[in-house]
Amino acid sequence: MTSNVHTHSTWCDGANTLREMADAAIALGFTDLGFSSHSPTPFDRDYPNLTDEAGYLKEIGELKEEYAGRLCILCGIEQDCFGPVNRDNYEYIIGAVHYLPLTGGGYTSIDSSLRQTGSAAKVYESGQNMYRKYYSLVYENAKHFTPNIIGHFDVVAKYNKDNIYFDENSDDYKSAALEALDGVLDVIIPYGGMVELNTSAFVRGLRDVPYPAPFILKKIAQRGGRVIITTDSHRPSTLNAGFDTALEFLKASGFKSMAILKDKKFIDIKI
Repeated sequence: MTSNVHTHSTWCDGANTLREMADAAIALGFTDLGFSSHSPTPFDRDYPNLTDEAGYLKEIGELKEEYAGRLCILCGIEQDCFGPVNRDNYEYIIGAVHYLPLTGGGYTSIDSSLRQTGSAAKVYESGQNMYRKYYSLVYENAKHFTPNIIGHFDVVAKYNKDNIYFDENSDDYKSAALEALDGVLDVIIPYGGMVELNTSAFVRGLRDVPYPAPFILKKIAQRGGRVIITTDSHRPSTLNAGFDTALEFLKASGFKSMAILKDKKFIDIKI
């Protein structure tokens, strides 16, 4: 695996510049690197999402030319369901849900911190109501925006360690997740869309499993869905973090192949 398509930089909440990330990718032997800053969400003044879209597009365009022959660079975006962009500006879209709507207007974050997750559960009166709303949005996001990649499918459980907000082993939780997944796969399979296996949670010690959890991965495999390994990298040290462990999760879930980015194209390889 010599590429990563879910990477962030100082254009949003990443720790390093685009150039620093590209140089680190070359040092790792990468052939391709996709940048995927968080889409603009003007309603969230506390979180550093993309604010200068034109500047972001311009710098990536310049780096593409400069690094030609050394690294294939793609211009992507991690588009939140409440932060749509002009997809014509991007070579791929990672569709993600980071917020839940509030009664009377506004939004609450569900994954920026333990406190915010707790606040969202309180606003929705229970963790159960929170995850049900979240998964309904995951499906609606896929249906409405048809992203190339579904990002961190079950990120609603990011700060739910020890089931502090809801029981991830309950029939109701699994039913909500799998119902949304079936809907998402119905949308994306016909056009070759992918679900990412995102390593960031277990690499950071927030979870023991990736996004999505094994029971979700197994259903994707059973349905013949495509999956791509990403690290949701925010610094050079995590550009390939957890790749080997992620591959084992895929094999254990029944996958025989996976998608990768190679020479600016998403192709499938045997595993």
